[in-house]
Amino acid sequence: ELTQAAQTGNLPDIYSVLNDWMPRYVGYATPAPDTVYSEKVYRDVFVDAATQRLVYDGKIHGVTYGVSTLGLYYNPALLEEAKVEVPKNWDEFTEASRKLTKKSGETIIQSGAAFGTPFVHQSVDIQSVLMLQNGASMTDEPPTKALFAQPDASGYASGAKAMEYYTSFANPKKQNYAFQDTLGYTVKAFAEGKVAMMVNYPFKAEEVKQFNPSLDFKMTKLPQIKDQKEINFGLYWVEMVNKNSSNSEIAWDFIRFAATKDNQKKYNEQTLRPTSRKDLIGSQEKDAVLGPFAAQINSTQTFYRGNDKEMNGYFYDATVSALSGLNAELAVKNLERRATDLIINYPVK
Repeated sequence: ELTQAAQTGNLPDIYSVLNDWMPRYVGYATPAPDTVYSEKVYRDVFVDAATQRLVYDGKIHGVTYGVSTLGLYYNPALLEEAKVEVPKNWDEFTEASRKLTKKSGETIIQSGAAFGTPFVHQSVDIQSVLMLQNGASMTDEPPTKALFAQPDASGYASGAKAMEYYTSFANPKKQNYAFQDTLGYTVKAFAEGKVAMMVNYPFKAEEVKQFNPSLDFKMTKLPQIKDQKEINFGLYWVEMVNKNSSNSEIAWDFIRFAATKDNQKKYNEQTLRPTSRKDLIGSQEKDAVLGPFAAQINSTQTFYRGNDKEMNGYFYDATVSALSGLNAELAVKNLERRATDLIINYPVK
């Protein structure tokens, strides 16, 4: 609907796009006047993760009020029962999941971690950050093709290694086997105590509480690869102004007003989306809920997906193929080919 409105000139004055849609809509946007945001002022105010796709030719084409990062949800009671420490890296996560998982044959009674299948909530973002942490270059820059399957300088097949690791949690033949889709929607399964750990965004905390108001759960930073550079994954909405709007100056003034420190603080607290402003990160790192997620913002990365819905479908197919026995390298090569076609079909404007 948004694309159709853009192509027919019917966009509203202000419209919102996800960060990985952003390059597709630059051609339909009017940049901020220098009196609202100069490039220097903008980069001084907002975190790098929020500016990666928003500055073109020295002009500001969008603003985000909050950057959500993936983090680890866990059930303290289940971890204490299994005598498991909260994992800080994927080695610890793997070991914790094994100890927390309870099986009856191949049937999972209690899942150590919601991990391994395409139906896990946010599975595409989880696999994406695993690829990035393993050293994969997701696309070239500016984005014209996908690079999921390309080995790094040492010949290490980063994307395939990430796929192998992720799917091992849903493969009954693997030692990591900990999850099956019969457990249901992963956020609900976590809320019901059927899953001990899950990776998700902070705003999902409200949904967990809706499913089970009495559950005592905690959230912490996303596990990393041991002794490697910290890399996280972010999701955010971008506010843009229609290039055909007769109210563009007022629209941009409203966005500037909504993104001021006091207003953004209220927005962040009520939506559980950590700040995009540098001057709020320090205080939000101390917040009981937003703290772990805010602490990850400066190490957050994203990549251009062309069309979010179609890209998610390609990841789904690749994951199913890997779980069905296809070599992970072949599964990721097929994913890369299809993703490249998608980027070509939805080029950056």
